[in-house]
Amino acid sequence: MRGAVLEMGTAEGVMTDLLVASGRYRLTVVEGSKRFCDDLWRRHSGISVVHSPFETIEPERGFDNIVLGDVLEHVEQPVDLLRKCKA
Repeated sequence: MRGAVLEMGTAEGVMTDLLVASGRYRLTVVEGSKRFCDDLWRRHSGISVVHSPFETIEPERGFDNIVLGDVLEHVEQPVDLLRKCKA
């Protein structure tokens, strides 16, 4: 594996499927929809799936890359979320 990736806003998991299929990453996904999370848990048992609002996530470790899919338009303070991602 090449690195740790945090994907926020997985929705139906199109990008998630590609990342998992590559076999290159330790993948953690964060999604606000329980329905989408449940589906991801069923399809990809080897990844970490976190059901949480984006603003409140507090990862226990850092990531080499962060993927934000349709996230910024759904949060009240997008710049704050980007700062948090950078940290």
